[in-house]
Amino acid sequence: MDTSIQSVKNPRIIAAAKLKQTSERKKTGLFLIEGTHAIQEICATQWPIDSVFITETWCQNHRDLSDVLSKLANCFLVPDDVLRKVAHSETPDGVIAIGKYGALGDPISPKQLSLAIALEQVQDPGNLGAVIRSSVASGSDGVFLGEGCVDPTSPKVLRASVGQWFRQPPSRVSLPTWIEHCRRSGAKVYGAAANGTCYWNLDFRGPTVFVLGNEGAGLSRDILGMVDEIVAVPMETGVESLNVAMTATLLLYEARRQRSR
Repeated sequence: MDTSIQSVKNPRIIAAAKLKQTSERKKTGLFLIEGTHAIQEICATQWPIDSVFITETWCQNHRDLSDVLSKLANCFLVPDDVLRKVAHSETPDGVIAIGKYGALGDPISPKQLSLAIALEQVQDPGNLGAVIRSSVASGSDGVFLGEGCVDPTSPKVLRASVGQWFRQPPSRVSLPTWIEHCRRSGAKVYGAAANGTCYWNLDFRGPTVFVLGNEGAGLSRDILGMVDEIVAVPMETGVESLNVAMTATLLLYEARRQRSR
């Protein structure tokens, strides 16, 4: 352990606490990673981190993780009240790291895509986290976020992904331009909407991109006008729509099922 911090007025603590604000995360390219499970994932994936704040109790209970963290970044012992100053949750479990999102680099090229999910104006962090989780589990190449989507470094997104965020962090793109590049590269782009063709009647064995829209409004007319085909999940009469993450999961796994044959 490098050193200890005892005061909530320490400059490192003040700077870390500011990362609870979306604007500060965007400005610095840094974000907060809270909780033991998330810490296990950053150790497993070697995600780049700037520093870590740990309580004495947590350090004693997680010696192996503490040793790994000390090799990845500066680690600081802090009392519980100092950790709470930085934490999003009311009862942090003893560890918070500062991750580097700005070091992510460019997203995968459309020419390399085999299967992907793109989102337009998706606002619910739980939905985004769940989409990331399904994307990783299904073997998709990634999740791509157009303008107006929820901040991908929101702690609620990370928590909803159950650690899978670090295996496949979402990429921000200019969605219209990105869709056009995907089509030019040979991928077929499907927009999800209620008036589309039932998803189990379509062929997803080639390079495929699914585009899903806002929880309430769905895809915009502009994006629907750019896709190759509209795809739908069949529903009983009177049911307006499925959850965004559920729809993404069904489409991804149908593509995987078809390819496994």
